[in-house]
Amino acid sequence: KKQPISIDAIKAMQDNMSNYNVTQKSYTSANVNAVTKSGTNEFKGWVGGYYNDREWAGAARQTPYDTGTTLYRTFEEDDITRIEPGFGIGGPIVQDMAWFYGGYTYTEIETNRTPPGQTTKTQNDKLEYYLLNIKGNVGSSFLYKVSGNWAPRNLDNTLPARDGSTPESVNLNVDSEFPTFSYSGYADWIPSDNFYLSGRLGFYSTDTSIVADF
Repeated sequence: KKQPISIDAIKAMQDNMSNYNVTQKSYTSANVNAVTKSGTNEFKGWVGGYYNDREWAGAARQTPYDTGTTLYRTFEEDDITRIEPGFGIGGPIVQDMAWFYGGYTYTEIETNRTPPGQTTKTQNDKLEYYLLNIKGNVGSSFLYKVSGNWAPRNLDNTLPARDGSTPESVNLNVDSEFPTFSYSGYADWIPSDNFYLSGRLGFYSTDTSIVADF
């Protein structure tokens, strides 16, 4: 449904498929690295938003379903709308020495589902994304960058099964929270053409909190 980083905050991406490099671990199949934007000597920014509605897509595909009369069945489509406003701005802190870039994106996805013979149930999925990074240099031999990303997510209510197998009496008022944040930084020291020293540091944290009204 969504990606953890706003596409407008990304400068470059790297996709590693089936990489056997021992320095990369804790993933299978593919590893995606994203580099966020940095400021320049000019103040630049953007303000915009996205809107999407399920009605703009094609008809629902048939779903494999074991019934007494047919193997396939088409359920009523979920009514899904998505809004995603945001902004970003970057510029100099000190000309030719330090720059910043910050951004914010809010994503809300509302899903309305009406199983056969039941009333409509609604789920709201809300994600906020904050980004701030500072990049700079001390002379021509020392370069650095520090970055912070915060992405709290709230999921209100659980949806019933599309085929109507979830009883109408079941309480679907289950709210979930997913606080996620990360920090990273690097520093490069190049005292001469024959010597190079580099350091990288990163921290990532995510959690899940579920509250049910039973």
